[in-house]
Amino acid sequence: MLAMYVRDKHRQQQWIESAQTRLSTAGAARALPVVDLLICGPRPLGGLVVLDDDAGYDLAERHLPDIRAQRVVRAEQ
Repeated sequence: MLAMYVRDKHRQQQWIESAQTRLSTAGAARALPVVDLLICGPRPLGGLVVLDDDAGYDLAERHLPDIRAQRVVRAEQ
C-alpha cells in the first residue's frame, strides 16, 4: 500500500496539471496514467526520488526535469 503525506495539495494539483501539459507538448500525453502523476506529484515539492520498477517513470524523468527516478530491479534467484 502506498501512503503519502502532501502538505500543500493545491501546489501538487498545479504541478500535475503542468506535468500533463509538458507531457502533451512532448507527444507523451497518454504515457503516464493519473495515478503515476499522483505518485510523482510530491517529489518535486520535497526533493524526493521515485523508486520504481516501471518504465513510465523513466519517461517522466526524461520529460519532467523536476522528477528524479531510480529503477529498482529484483535480482534473479
